[in-house]
Amino acid sequence: MNMLSRVMMWGLLLCFPVGANADEAKRVELGVGLICNSEAQVQRFLALQGDESFDTVLQRVNDEEHDPMACSRAAIAFMRGQEVSVVSVPGGQMKITQITILAAQTPFGWQQVPELQQYTAIYQKLEDA
Repeated sequence: MNMLSRVMMWGLLLCFPVGANADEAKRVELGVGLICNSEAQVQRFLALQGDESFDTVLQRVNDEEHDPMACSRAAIAFMRGQEVSVVSVPGGQMKITQITILAAQTPFGWQQVPELQQYTAIYQKLEDA
């Protein structure tokens, strides 16, 4: 795994960028992280996180949903939408947010995709909350 991939992977663990205000809500952002079809799936993923790996928890959520693509990890270009709920976590909170995916990184590079509504969790440190 090259250095750029590692940096993007850490971005995944921190979940997409934080601290957007109303003026930034419509800007295109890049991130690597969890995307799910529904708010409930993101909440379930957060509830299951603990000592298990990201991939293990992801697989459990998808198995429970009987849908191998209910949630996934992806490098995407997206715009933030409505913040739908907040989950407290150690040191801060995860803001479950609807996003619109505009492009995704593939083995062939970045590819534009038809706009797709998904949900993710965006971490915000307690002192920023």
